[in-house]
Amino acid sequence: LVRYTNNSGKDWRPRASGVFKTLYDVFFINTSEGWAVGKDGVIIHTNDSGSHWDILRGSAF
Repeated sequence: LVRYTNNSGKDWRPRASGVFKTLYDVFFINTSEGWAVGKDGVIIHTNDSGSHWDILRGSAF
């Protein structure tokens, strides 16, 4: 699960990330492309501002 905002951080809403492991950090290089890393080395990537995430390394469970 990741959280997103569309009002500069005033409110945050949950969005499915496709993984059920704890995510530790998220980094975006611009408004569209970002990565998140988590438990057991899982790495996920988005190129649509976090609407969809792809698993690059590790497993969802």
